[in-house]
Amino acid sequence: AAEAGDEAPVDDVILRIPTRDLLFLGLIVNRGFALLAVGFGMLHELNAFETVWRYLGIEERVTELAGAGVGAVIIQVVVFLVAMVVVFVGFSMAWSVVRFSGFTLRVVGDDLRVTCGLFTRIAASLPRHRIQAVTVWATWFHRLFGFASMAVQTAGGTGSDDSTNILRRRFVPILRTDDVPRVLAALLPGRELGDPAWESISATAARRMRRRALIALGVLTLPAAWFWPPALIVGTLLAALAWWWAGEAARRARYARLEGGLVWERGVFTRRTTVLPDDKLQTVTLSASPFDRRHGHVTLTTDAAGGGPAGPEVSVRYLDTAPAERLRLDLARAAAATTYVVAPTARTPDPTPAPSA
Repeated sequence: AAEAGDEAPVDDVILRIPTRDLLFLGLIVNRGFALLAVGFGMLHELNAFETVWRYLGIEERVTELAGAGVGAVIIQVVVFLVAMVVVFVGFSMAWSVVRFSGFTLRVVGDDLRVTCGLFTRIAASLPRHRIQAVTVWATWFHRLFGFASMAVQTAGGTGSDDSTNILRRRFVPILRTDDVPRVLAALLPGRELGDPAWESISATAARRMRRRALIALGVLTLPAAWFWPPALIVGTLLAALAWWWAGEAARRARYARLEGGLVWERGVFTRRTTVLPDDKLQTVTLSASPFDRRHGHVTLTTDAAGGGPAGPEVSVRYLDTAPAERLRLDLARAAAATTYVVAPTARTPDPTPAPSA
């Protein structure tokens, strides 16, 4: 959040991300693995490993450990693994700070402007009317420390430059959970989450999800156990995990109607909450496979006006038919009441010469 003493006006700046939060972001995104992979590749091409191997006398050290007993070898391996984890995390934190240092989100007129970067300063602007949907997501590690991230789906802007990637893939890389309502209100004015009246998916969804997971595990585990008996133990543990996960996924999947929007929440380990404004709706459909019809379930899918190839903003599975039809009619009426404004374009002069008098 904006801190006291900032030079920008308070009502202009929506969010500033301090360096300590960026360090935490580096801790959870694990970009250090990718950076180290690139570094190892470059060192291999330069034959640096052979030089270091000879200089440090690694071969002699391995010979000494072989005769020192199992305990010494285990200690050395543990120390090496811990050192590698520290290096991975350090690289990842450094990447996060370099990439997002000085991150500031502000309102300039009707545009949202993002600036960030330590060495290469990136500035990107996004008109608010181009925002099709906003998704707030948080892994269990995010939630443990009170953080979340925010992504937006926009109409157009499919380039691959750094500014476009920041706007589309990681609009707000990390923010405090307490700041989410305020930032969401700035992105989608008039669609504040507040305390919506949540509706759950079908009460039989958990049973169906568990059955599907157990059948899939049985098909994979039983043939493998014929050749390798311990696979049966592994399959049993996975079945217990799948049973728990299906119940949690069904319990946490819910939706609600807001004033001027639809909110869809789901996820077990990574929680995602998507807000889709009514004035961005283009299609609302209900579909049902033969298995859905057998259980009385349908899937509600929405697409936003001008949405890109990333797929629907909201796709709610395992809904009972009656409430799903009511929701579809409500969303369809909201979409039908929306007036789309087409920006005027410059008129192209007619190249045909006017007839002479």
